[in-house]
Amino acid sequence: MMRLCAAILVAVLVGLAAVGLGAVVGGSRAPDGTEVQCDLPVELHRRNTTSRGQGCCVWTSIHHAALWQNVAAYQEAPRWIQEHGVPGGVYPGAVEKYLPEMARQRGNTGPGLPQLRGRRPGTVEAGLPHGPDACRDVQP
Repeated sequence: MMRLCAAILVAVLVGLAAVGLGAVVGGSRAPDGTEVQCDLPVELHRRNTTSRGQGCCVWTSIHHAALWQNVAAYQEAPRWIQEHGVPGGVYPGAVEKYLPEMARQRGNTGPGLPQLRGRRPGTVEAGLPHGPDACRDVQP
C-alpha cells in the first residue's frame, strides 16, 4: 500500500511539472507563461534559504528588489535575518519590525516601507501610484 501511495504521488508531481504548474527558477517567463517585467540577471538570482527552520522567501524577495533598485540597506536581507537568529516564516509585522532595524544597523534609514494589505485587486497599484516598484508576497 505504501508503494502504491508513493507511486501515485510521484506520478502526480511529474504530471504537474509536465503541464507547467510546478515551481520555476530562472528563465524569462513566469510559470503561467507570461513574460517577466523586471528580468533580474540570472547570476543575481538567489534560491530560498531558511532561518531557524522556516523559509526566507519574503526576505529573499526583498533582497532581489533591493538589488534591482540599488537599495543597499535591504540587500542580503536573508543573511541578516539568519545572523540575528530571526525565524523565517515572515508576516507583515516582522517586516515592519526588522527592516528598519536592518537599515539602522547598516547606518542607513532605508526608504519608507508602505505595508499594503487587502484582498481586493488593485490594492498595491492604488497605494503606490508613483514611487519604487512594489515587492509583493501574495497570499490567498
